[in-house]
Amino acid sequence: MEPSRRPPLARGRALVVDVLLAVGVAVVQVLGPVASERIGRSAGWRPLDGLAYLLLVVGPAALLVRRRWPLGVLAVTVACGLAYAARTYPEGPSQLAVYPALWTVALTVPAARPGWPRAPPPSPPPGPRWSSTAAPCSTANRCTRP
Repeated sequence: MEPSRRPPLARGRALVVDVLLAVGVAVVQVLGPVASERIGRSAGWRPLDGLAYLLLVVGPAALLVRRRWPLGVLAVTVACGLAYAARTYPEGPSQLAVYPALWTVALTVPAARPGWPRAPPPSPPPGPRWSSTAAPCSTANRCTRP
């Protein structure tokens, strides 16, 4: 049997860091909108319901597997944040889980992956500084060429 190429799930100290990160983000994401709803209620906001709390908790919970599936975790956190915002729940840090997920993707996913289209090569530097269509220099306007 061939070993898996994926990195293993977090263990030891990394697991403790991931759990503390997920719990901290979840607490902030849940308490932020609750406080926002109680302090500055807006007429356009829906009251927090079960779906709102689910969306606020699923994003941070996905951070627990961010080392193994960084792109999937980023997709889940962005989807939860967008769904929360689209349902017009109270404002708050509902997108907070996206930042650690994006950070993990930036640090772990290689810039060029096999099968992905590559960026076009950089364009050549601009042409000569003076072209034939430029106004001729005269002694009246004191124009000099470098």
